[in-house]
Amino acid sequence: MKAHDFHATNEHDRRQRRFDFTVHKHPMVRNALQELFHGKCAYCETKAGVWGGLEIEHFRPKGGVVRPDGTLLPDHYWWLALEWDNLYLACIQCNRRHRSSTTVAGAARPEIVGKGDRFPLEDESTRAVVLADWEQLANEKPLLLDPCRDDPTEHLVFLTDGLGGWCLSGSASSLVDPGWARIISM
Repeated sequence: MKAHDFHATNEHDRRQRRFDFTVHKHPMVRNALQELFHGKCAYCETKAGVWGGLEIEHFRPKGGVVRPDGTLLPDHYWWLALEWDNLYLACIQCNRRHRSSTTVAGAARPEIVGKGDRFPLEDESTRAVVLADWEQLANEKPLLLDPCRDDPTEHLVFLTDGLGGWCLSGSASSLVDPGWARIISM
């Protein structure tokens, strides 16, 4: 069964099983991504082996997207699963959801980090329709920086003490909190 046929079936039947996207796992694809990203995570630039191996990551999730309120949109973004522009390499720490603890102002703050199936937007009402083309997808305003398209200097400030801060306006001069954290989670 092809992906398009699978996603044309009713949602109840689709929830009983998952479509197995495998072409992106081909050694030729992995090798090309390894070369493109210089063997580093697209998000944090950790080299392969530090946190384990690197995984093939879909910037826009292939198996549905979890909205900020926790609900699943099961039909987003499966049609991009094999699009070269949606494939990145990511370390396990960045790609998989997991519990972590960040220290802010001397206090430990437990949180769930890692991208997983999340793809938050500035405004959920701008989420592209199912089967949207790249032009329509460009109207979404993701909160996650795209390591291949966004200039991090427009959004992040790195301080001499090794800490980082983020800004909302797209201008690094409007720093919100200079002591925020070493890792900025979504």
